[in-house]
Amino acid sequence: MVRWRLEMKAVRDREPFGSALAEIRARIRVGAILPGQALVVDDLARDLRLSPTPVREALAYLTGAGLVVGREGRARGYAVSALSAADLADLYRLHALQVAFGLAEASRRRLAPATAGDDAEEGGAELAERAGRFFQRLVEASGNRTLLRAHQALAHRLHLPRTIEPRVFPDAEPELARLISASSSADLGRAVRHYHRRRVSRSEQIIALIGAPA
Repeated sequence: MVRWRLEMKAVRDREPFGSALAEIRARIRVGAILPGQALVVDDLARDLRLSPTPVREALAYLTGAGLVVGREGRARGYAVSALSAADLADLYRLHALQVAFGLAEASRRRLAPATAGDDAEEGGAELAERAGRFFQRLVEASGNRTLLRAHQALAHRLHLPRTIEPRVFPDAEPELARLISASSSADLGRAVRHYHRRRVSRSEQIIALIGAPA
């Protein structure tokens, strides 16, 4: 009983951290806080109605995940990780490698990734969210939990660029539909490679549109 009470206290003590983490990460994902923008602990704590401690813990956690960087010198503190066109191209390349490895592992284990039909009830969902869920399913099929955790961290960094992609690729919606409905692993693998090559080639344009009016 004593151990259970201690565990429950630990959970309650972590709730402010979880709230801070979820809210700050969500704001970064959707561009409410843009790449390169400073993150002031006291301001965030006041806005979130939390004490500075869980906010600072959340920012430290997000630093480890790559969404946030610590600033040195006179401007010490935190900022959203800056994102150049070269950075974005590298993130797309890494994402392509993760998905390809997930597909290869799923094939080796003779597991079929869930693709066609999974988004049948999500037609109104934001395209970026749907793309993220689709690729996560492909990686999940590998059964590799370490890969999945790395992929989830990368997906957070790619979410904001994904919200921009339809402004660069007018066919982004049917392109995702073709990926989801791929009839074979070989077809899916080719489509995934093409999907990422297109985005690598247009990374500069996508970066230029982040923060710009739609």
